[in-house]
Amino acid sequence: MHKIEKLPIASKVNVIVTSDHGMTEMSPERFVCMDDYLPLRWVKVIDGKNPTSIFTREGYRDSVYMSLKKAQHIKVYKKEEIPATLHYGSSERIGDIIVCPDCGWQFASHPASIKGAHGFDPASPDMQVIFYAYGPDFKQNYRSKGFFNVDIYPLLAHLLEVNPEKIDGEFSRVENILVK
Repeated sequence: MHKIEKLPIASKVNVIVTSDHGMTEMSPERFVCMDDYLPLRWVKVIDGKNPTSIFTREGYRDSVYMSLKKAQHIKVYKKEEIPATLHYGSSERIGDIIVCPDCGWQFASHPASIKGAHGFDPASPDMQVIFYAYGPDFKQNYRSKGFFNVDIYPLLAHLLEVNPEKIDGEFSRVENILVK
């Protein structure tokens, strides 16, 4: 930052400091055992931790879904019902069933001994990113009530005066941080 301030063009430089995701504290006591709900004969592959993508065996998709709906501290979605707010799209890498543990909870066969994790619902306060920006295009001392990481790309495209590709981010959600 000090070197930027010494540049002859310093008054024209915008600086952004951000993170790629938030973090939350984890505990083995906050744990949902998948084995209590998923007989091995029902599933082909269980992939990921937060969220968990479950590829079911033929004929067992509804059984997996209904069984997991009984568990507390997780949200369960069929692939076609995943909320847009999770920004999952429709990739083939997404399982038939998606399990989203509550923030700070684990969904696995055994609790992991980890102190922190990410990948939970982006609406959770712990999953919010840091975002600091200053420079000629940003309002001074402005505090936003929330920020979506997917909006950084359209913001950068606007600042660089390039046409962004189509993504889930929206410039309209961040334009209020800029000087008009």
